[in-house]
Amino acid sequence: MIHAEERGTPKNRKKIDWKLITDLPVDSRADAIEKLEWYALRWKIEVFHKILKSGCKAEESKLRTAQRLTNLISLFCILTWRVFWMTMLNRSAPDAPPTLALTATEIGVLDGLVNDNPKARQKTLSHYLIKIARLGGYLARASDPPPGNTVMWRGLSRLTDIALGAMAGVEFVGIESFTGRIPLLRVLPMSTERRPVGGAFCVIPQPSLPKLTERCPREIARWQFRHFPCRRSQRLVSGV
Repeated sequence: MIHAEERGTPKNRKKIDWKLITDLPVDSRADAIEKLEWYALRWKIEVFHKILKSGCKAEESKLRTAQRLTNLISLFCILTWRVFWMTMLNRSAPDAPPTLALTATEIGVLDGLVNDNPKARQKTLSHYLIKIARLGGYLARASDPPPGNTVMWRGLSRLTDIALGAMAGVEFVGIESFTGRIPLLRVLPMSTERRPVGGAFCVIPQPSLPKLTERCPREIARWQFRHFPCRRSQRLVSGV
């Protein structure tokens, strides 16, 4: 048995007092500290499995063969690691460059879709990770704690759908370059009937067209994301 007790009396919580039963050899103080460090990773392992089960929905898979399940879970483990890694990076390395964890397309989509904080001076990694969390429901108030894994996996799921739509638009609609703004849906002078525009059926009310065309590109992108009754992966459809 290993008995470990925290030194001093911490504020606002109970003192850590662990009694660990192990069948591993513990012959020295260094061995005991090693086993305590292993046990300290238990919570991170629990969080990893939470993301894997609740975020990636690994248990809802309908695959029936062991090989297919192995392939799926292997992919889910990579996605789970990225969500967990990004959540921890926001706390441990907030001033790192955004390219450490995000692609150029993801950074461009976030710049075009999510408003910047007026107080933000530098676009650091934390700046963009909070934008991802806001896509997942994080309010980013001054009194809020750092975003957790749940809002991060929700936001990253939405960001992935939008980024794939942007890249598909560049490839299929014929846009020559992606410069960081979300490619805008072509606004056509039509009535409220449903018509295919860029591969998705959207409704554009006739009276809103003059006001819509006078807005800046970022506002148009946000407007179409809120109001177009398309599937999430089709809400932002590129056009020229």
